[in-house]
Amino acid sequence: ELELGFRWFVPCFFALVTGLSVVLILPCQSQVQALVSTMKMWQGLSLRLGPWEGLRVLVFGLSLFYATLLQWGMIVFTCIPSPNGEFSLAMFPHVRCATSDKAWKRAVVVGSAYTVCVLALFPMVLYLAWRQAATRINDSRLQCKGWWRFLF
Repeated sequence: ELELGFRWFVPCFFALVTGLSVVLILPCQSQVQALVSTMKMWQGLSLRLGPWEGLRVLVFGLSLFYATLLQWGMIVFTCIPSPNGEFSLAMFPHVRCATSDKAWKRAVVVGSAYTVCVLALFPMVLYLAWRQAATRINDSRLQCKGWWRFLF
């Protein structure tokens, strides 16, 4: 149970760290920009950061590790026969795949919710963002990308 919880915790931790970094960098943005402008080699460099930068990093990170995240969610559904005649999880042989095992039942519920979120919701958000941005670009004759411009 602990191993599965850790695997499912990683993307949540990634989202939390990304959100906190954006919240922490926004108040310091003007000081960092002033420091950068005093250095000759970085003259003219603009460090314009907004809250959407964190969301962009989060979306790109989830896109990069999508297959791994999906695999982690499907771990609870990959049961194999063990030598004692029962089924156990392929990655964690000490967890039995039986309806009488409470740890496995909890893992199936959490794994199902996790897999649905990774499998369905994330691609759906990306698809809707792409559709809206494409429509907005087309309607404005390549002048405006719309609300989802931080992704593209």
